[in-house]
Amino acid sequence: CVLKISDSCPTPLAIAENANVLARYASICQQNGLVPIVEPEILPDG
Repeated sequence: CVLKISDSCPTPLAIAENANVLARYASICQQNGLVPIVEPEILPDG
């Protein structure tokens, strides 16, 4: 998910939900014997 960073965005809720989705993905991968690649990125797109 790509979020544009500003003073009011992303909201704390958006950050928490992104973290939850990545954690869930990692958990499902591990339960199925896979090594998850979780790589949240912050890009300085001006």
